[in-house]
Amino acid sequence: MNIHHRFTALFFSILITLALCLCAYAQSVTGRISGAVKDASNAIIPGATVSVTNEATQIARAATIDEEGFYVVTNLPPGVYTVAV
Repeated sequence: MNIHHRFTALFFSILITLALCLCAYAQSVTGRISGAVKDASNAIIPGATVSVTNEATQIARAATIDEEGFYVVTNLPPGVYTVAV
């Protein structure tokens, strides 16, 4: 194998390694809580606010229920949460 082939092989090896590192870095350790909210008569409550509170830190995040009765709270760190409407 001449020097040109060795250089090309080394270049592509480094390129593939960097690409794999970037893919591994893109992984996240956050989650989401989502659901639907209805009242006792099974009616949707659009505009109501849902509070999601991390029990360990007491940090709360809020979401508004959409016209179809759903909410989503994203980018939550791992933990135990309390959900209240």
